[in-house]
Amino acid sequence: MRRLFGRRNTIEKWKFQAFCDSSQRAALNDRLAALVPLIEQGTEPVHQETLKDVFHGELHMIRSVKTAVLGAAMAVAVAGIAGAQTASRNPVTRREARDLRRDHRDLVRDRHDVRADARDLRADKRDVRRDLKSGEYKEARQDLRDVIRDRRDIVGDRRDIRADKRDIRQDRRRIANP
Repeated sequence: MRRLFGRRNTIEKWKFQAFCDSSQRAALNDRLAALVPLIEQGTEPVHQETLKDVFHGELHMIRSVKTAVLGAAMAVAVAGIAGAQTASRNPVTRREARDLRRDHRDLVRDRHDVRADARDLRADKRDVRRDLKSGEYKEARQDLRDVIRDRRDIVGDRRDIRADKRDIRQDRRRIANP
C-alpha cells in the first residue's frame, strides 16, 4: 500500500493553496478536512486517495501557469536587453561614412577595370589570331605578351575586388559594433 502523505506532498499542498483563489481554496479545504483526521491517526482512507491524486489536475495547472509566467518574463528580459543594446549605439561618424563610401567607389572602379581588361584580352587574342593568319610572327609574339599582361591585370583586379569587399565588410562591422 502507498503512503498517504509524505513531507513533499504536504509542501506541494501548501504551495498550491498559496496560488488558488478563494473558491478553489474552499473546495480543497473541504477535501482536506476529511483527510486530516486520518493523517493524524496514521490510517489510510477507505478509497485510498493520496494527496497526489487529489491535487493532480491542480498541480498540472500550476506548472503550466508557472511555465507561462517564466516564458513571459524571459521574453520581457530579452526584449529589454535587445532594446538597451540598440539604444546605446553611437551614431556613425563622418570619417566612418567616408571610408565606407571610398571603399565602395574602389570596388566599382575595380569591377570596371576587370571588364575593361577582359575587353582588352579579347582584342589582343583577336590580334594574335589575325597576325598568325597573315604570317606576322613578330607581331603575334608581341600581342601574345599583351595577352599575358592582360590576364595578369585581371587576376590583380579580382584580388583588389576581394580586398575591397573585405574592407567594406570590416567597415560595416566597425559601424555596427563600435
